[in-house]
Amino acid sequence: ESTVSVPVTTRDDEERKRKELEEKERKRKEEEEERRKKENEEKKEKEKKKKLEEEEKKKKEKAMKEEEKKKKKEKEDRRKEEEKRAEEDEVAETKELESVKLGPGETSTTYSELYHLFPSEVFVAYDKLQDFARDLNTQISHPEIVLIGLQGHGKSSILEALLGHQINTVGYGGATQRPLYLNIINNTQCETPKVTIKRDSVLSEFDHDEIVPLTELSNEIEKRNKIVSSDAVFVQYEFKDTCNMTFIDTPGLIPEDQGDLIKTKIDQTVMNLAKPPHRLILCVEEAKDWERIEMMDFVKQLDPELSRTTFVYTKFHNQLQKMTNTRQVNRFLSGTPPDTKSFFTTLISTKLRQKFSESDRFQEKIWQAYRRDMNGLEQLQFDKRFEANIGLHALRKYLLHLSWKNYQDNVPKILKRLRQKKASSENALEKNPKPIGDTR
Repeated sequence: ESTVSVPVTTRDDEERKRKELEEKERKRKEEEEERRKKENEEKKEKEKKKKLEEEEKKKKEKAMKEEEKKKKKEKEDRRKEEEKRAEEDEVAETKELESVKLGPGETSTTYSELYHLFPSEVFVAYDKLQDFARDLNTQISHPEIVLIGLQGHGKSSILEALLGHQINTVGYGGATQRPLYLNIINNTQCETPKVTIKRDSVLSEFDHDEIVPLTELSNEIEKRNKIVSSDAVFVQYEFKDTCNMTFIDTPGLIPEDQGDLIKTKIDQTVMNLAKPPHRLILCVEEAKDWERIEMMDFVKQLDPELSRTTFVYTKFHNQLQKMTNTRQVNRFLSGTPPDTKSFFTTLISTKLRQKFSESDRFQEKIWQAYRRDMNGLEQLQFDKRFEANIGLHALRKYLLHLSWKNYQDNVPKILKRLRQKKASSENALEKNPKPIGDTR
């Protein structure tokens, strides 16, 4: 039989193994200690980093609050400074306007006369002509005038000044958002203006016609002007001493950099309103050096021949102040598009509009602004050929005469219809003569 040898473990071997185990345990403990030490160091480092980050964050927050506080103070200081300057400008503008030198034959009430160019008898005749037309089932068309222009250049201000009453939200952070149809109707029964805002097709809370005081019209339009829409707000203005006409105030055109989508929508709305060939166009733009005029290309898309366009250049006083001699002023006034009707106007600032909102004072200030421009032009010895193109009242007179001419042109048509009706009645009587009172 074979035998298996079993290794013999000596005491030395056991001692060696014990030492090896002890060494392993020592190394394990050292590694564990090293690991804990490293973890503690990392933890301390993280805590230190977190503390530094929190301190930095607090420092930044403090700096931001201080900066915000500083900006708020600067903004408040600027606001106060602007208010102070605005008050000073308002006082200065009021003083300047009220000290204007009157022209030959002018009095302190001339402004009122300029808003009453025709005697009441003219408007009574106007009303009778309307009655004749209705009785004869004949339609007398009236001028429709579309105001177009860049945002903030004074379209709505021009419309108000033409009417002589504040009717729109001008200069209150609310540019025209929706078209406004202002239908002016001659009504001999209305001793004072009767204003009706027609049912709104967009806002359900205004689903009915509403008669409003003239003093409240601006506020009522503002309520309906809070949304952007191509659907118009319709206002009917009836008064005994006025001509029938419709003004269409459009949203202001905006520059390219304010959003392609909004710009395209506004451009299309304005084009749709101004495109019909029977409508006249009142193109409103700030007066400035002719090479900087911006509206011409847009207008020519609507009216290539400029045959139905009248140009109104606002804030003329600002431009006039830059001129120092006769040659300069005459060159500027002669720079208008050839064979077109153009007017140069200056109205009053937003602050003065707010201060002089009552119609009589409002009209007075508009006239004073015109007289100030005329005094400046006379000092520069301007060419008197341009006098008929200066001021809001010249524009107003021109538009009223357009309306009156329209009626005069319709008189032959009404007379023709009247003769036809007379002849028709006579023929009927000849065919069926009856004694007066005979009912058989």
